[in-house]
Amino acid sequence: MSKRGVEIGKNLVCKVGAGDKTMFWIDVWSGEIPFRERFPLLYDLAKNKRAKVVDHYKRLNDGILWEWAWLRVPNTEAENHQAEGLLAVLNVTTVSAGSDNWIWKGKENEEFAVKSIRNTLSRNLNLNEPTDNYFWNNWAAKKCSTFAWRALKGRIPTATQLRQRGVPIPSDRCRLCDQEEEMPNHALVKCREANGVWEQIGCWVKAETITQQETLGEMFDALEDYNWPKKKKKMVHAILLLTTWVIWKNRNEKIFRGKSGEIFKMVEEIKEESFQWMKHKSKLLAVNLLV
Repeated sequence: MSKRGVEIGKNLVCKVGAGDKTMFWIDVWSGEIPFRERFPLLYDLAKNKRAKVVDHYKRLNDGILWEWAWLRVPNTEAENHQAEGLLAVLNVTTVSAGSDNWIWKGKENEEFAVKSIRNTLSRNLNLNEPTDNYFWNNWAAKKCSTFAWRALKGRIPTATQLRQRGVPIPSDRCRLCDQEEEMPNHALVKCREANGVWEQIGCWVKAETITQQETLGEMFDALEDYNWPKKKKKMVHAILLLTTWVIWKNRNEKIFRGKSGEIFKMVEEIKEESFQWMKHKSKLLAVNLLV
């Protein structure tokens, strides 16, 4: 939401009643910013930084008496100056017997609703911005679809990605083939073992040109070039998702557990699991679609 210009902390404001739901120092309830930013020296001295507004006052006759619990009493000129400023603000602040209500800035007469955030977002969205056209295939397992989506965006923890995040690893070379830096497309497409799996899967689904691409994104794009029935395209797309997941899973097994997965075993796993997907999710005979 921050990327869309919507700052929840600044727009979600409390309309104080008795102060029973509002944190005195942290929430925005008097003015435009919280008291911890407005009076930072006093915030540092506060004994309970998450105290509610109601914890800081007592009703006395017809008035309000504000009270404090300090780690030590403010004693410097700067601290006393902030204390005077805080008291001046509080003296013109009204509290009531009712409960607090949360509102979205600009909607002072309405109680908070998710619709308020949605309306603010809609005003800040660029409708000409390209959309994410990733196809979420409901014949595939969610974990496979989600992983492939992250891989296409370069958000999987390969060696190069981990180094960019500041993780201290000795080398960013591929630990399976040691031929190139381990970037997402290398780990899932170009690495020797990954490439071997894709070759056999391409032959199986009769789509060799799909699995001869250089990147994962090009593979999924190439699927559109085939003049197949819609259901067959969807099935092959699900198989590509599963293949991506199995290759990554095998990579992790080898690196972290020292297990050596043979290419033919990975291919058999892909065939078996994809058959189960088609059987239980599509209610189609996968064998007929692949003919």
